[in-house]
Amino acid sequence: MVTDYAPQHLQTDTLSQERLRALYQIVRGLHESFETAALEPLDVSDCVAEAVSSFRLKPGIEVIEHYQQSLPPVMATREKLVETFCHVIGNALDAMGETGQLWLLTRRRLDRLVEVIVSDDGPGITPEVQAHLFELGFTTKSAEEGGLGLGLWWTRVYVSRLGGQVKLRSTPGRGTVVSIRLPTAQEVSS
Repeated sequence: MVTDYAPQHLQTDTLSQERLRALYQIVRGLHESFETAALEPLDVSDCVAEAVSSFRLKPGIEVIEHYQQSLPPVMATREKLVETFCHVIGNALDAMGETGQLWLLTRRRLDRLVEVIVSDDGPGITPEVQAHLFELGFTTKSAEEGGLGLGLWWTRVYVSRLGGQVKLRSTPGRGTVVSIRLPTAQEVSS
C-alpha cells in the first residue's frame, strides 16, 4: 500500500487516501521525466523573467528585478527550470497577500556558481515550519488553496539533480529569502 512508504507527516487523518495516491502518481511521473529530460545551456535570468511573467500580479505587489548581465549559462531543461522558479515565486506571492515587494536577483558568485535569489517582505516563516518546508507532502496551504506539498520538495530535488543547492532564510515578521545556486555549464562539463 502507498501509505506504507509515506513520510510520517503524511500518515495523518487529515490527509485523504486520494490525496496520497495523487502525490504518489505525481512523484512517479516526475521521476520518469528526470530520466528522459535533455539538458541544454540556459540563461537563468531569462528563465526567472519568464517565470515571473506567468503570474497575474495583484495591484499592490511590486516586483523589483536585478539580473546580472552576461551570466554564464547553466545546464538544465528550460521547462523544468522555469517551473522551479515558479514554485518559489508563487510561494512568495502567496505569502505576501495583497501588497508587498518581491525582489528577483541573479548573479555569479565568487565560488563560480550562478545564484538566483527570490526575496519577499511577507510575514516570514517560523522555524518550526521551516524545518519541514522541503518535505514531500508538507504544505501550509489548505486543499482549497491548492496545497499539495510538492513545490518546494520538487525545487530541492530538481536543483540537487543539477548539482545545485537551495537555501532558505526567513524571519517571522520580516519576510523570506530563497537562494537557488547552480553550477555553470562549463563547471558541469569539466
